[in-house]
Amino acid sequence: MNTNPKKFSNGNHPYDAQADGSILGPVTVIGLGAMGSKLARTFVNNGYVTTVWNRTPEKAAELVGLGASGTTDIADAIAASPLLIVCVLDYDAARHILEPIREKLSGKVVVNLTTGTPEEARTMGTWMRTHGAEYLDGGIMAVPSLIATPHAVILYSGSQTAYETYKQVLESLGTSHYLGSDPALAPLNDLALLSGMYGMFGGFIHAVALAGSEGTKAADFTTTLLIPFLQAMISTMPEMVSIEGMYENNSEHKRLKTASQQRFSTFRGNARECVKIKRNRNFVGRLWEGSL
Repeated sequence: MNTNPKKFSNGNHPYDAQADGSILGPVTVIGLGAMGSKLARTFVNNGYVTTVWNRTPEKAAELVGLGASGTTDIADAIAASPLLIVCVLDYDAARHILEPIREKLSGKVVVNLTTGTPEEARTMGTWMRTHGAEYLDGGIMAVPSLIATPHAVILYSGSQTAYETYKQVLESLGTSHYLGSDPALAPLNDLALLSGMYGMFGGFIHAVALAGSEGTKAADFTTTLLIPFLQAMISTMPEMVSIEGMYENNSEHKRLKTASQQRFSTFRGNARECVKIKRNRNFVGRLWEGSL
């Protein structure tokens, strides 16, 4: 049995016909930093006809060697595929790249996986729709090495039609979560999750330093005490959050509210003692500056 995919043509776009008759349509990746390169590599590895573009063309060489098509002309990159994946430094960079060829965006689906704010996402979504493109904003909750593994989670918001049309393509990158039609929802939740992560890492740095101020070894403290304690605390988070309206005007709501107030009162007291001992040992400011 011949397992090699056959090449077909649809206009200017080659497609790979799989053994089950399904078609892998083309995709263009704009931006080949560490994350963009990993996204493009994943598409190539999964059999998608992949076109890549980067401001510095040298970054495309390895991907071209793997089977991607490289171009130095952004207009050609746009024309090559109906699905455009943008992963660049920031929204200003994305807009700077796409602005000169905005008339070529009509009929395209643009998935912007660039990190930014909810306001930037809404503005970009409006701009894309003005020029005839379907727009999805996204937040990648993973480092490049986790892409295409079960540990990669990517948040999407914006055009539901675009998401449903290309869901299979997007899920080759990691587990996808569609949050709604407002483009702002993906970056909002992205930044909220990152806030939780950075708070956790900042707390970890402080905890290890505090324990180490009396000679406790960081490795022992982390594995034996800190991780089990934090895991236990994480398990209490659902109790700390009540769904709006679920317990309104009943005794369960009042019980949860009272328990939550008591818990946070305890937290404030404990936090004061933590701040006090850190100030006494003269390393609070230095550590925070180092972790930001």
